[in-house]
Amino acid sequence: MQTSYAVMNKKTGQLFAGFDADQHPVWTDDERKARAYSEKSDARGQALLFVCFGIKAQQKPVTL
Repeated sequence: MQTSYAVMNKKTGQLFAGFDADQHPVWTDDERKARAYSEKSDARGQALLFVCFGIKAQQKPVTL
């Protein structure tokens, strides 16, 4: 089984699930709907992008 990683919203504890039609991040409580990254560095990169844009994301990736 391969380990997957996700980005967590620091404020709500929800997981990043992609973007909506207006390109706003979508957050979910459902791990099955979370955007899974196969590389820890990819999840961290997405988290750092969120931080750059003022979105409260936990910088340490979450293991799914």
